[in-house]
Amino acid sequence: MNPPISSTRIEWPQTSCQLLTGALGELLSSKQLSAAVGKNPTSQVLLRDASVPFEALEPVRDWLARRAPVAEFELAGGESVKTSDSWFSILELFAKAKLDRGGLVIV
Repeated sequence: MNPPISSTRIEWPQTSCQLLTGALGELLSSKQLSAAVGKNPTSQVLLRDASVPFEALEPVRDWLARRAPVAEFELAGGESVKTSDSWFSILELFAKAKLDRGGLVIV
């Protein structure tokens, strides 16, 4: 049995976001994910850890492709890349993908 989907709302002074975690198949078919994403994001970015096989995310790509174009980027994983330089590199990828306020990021 898969663990249940967990939902956490993250609040900042000017905005907020919803963090959903759980088994991939259950997340993609959940009403929670559809409600959190909405019907039509204006832009989408998929960030994939280099240790995750490309084919493993095919269900995610299919799900995203039904909504809007998807920009996908592979990132190195691990503690050594958790730096401000890495964060700025991710922000540059978001800009390259033209991620906007109505956009969706899946990691």
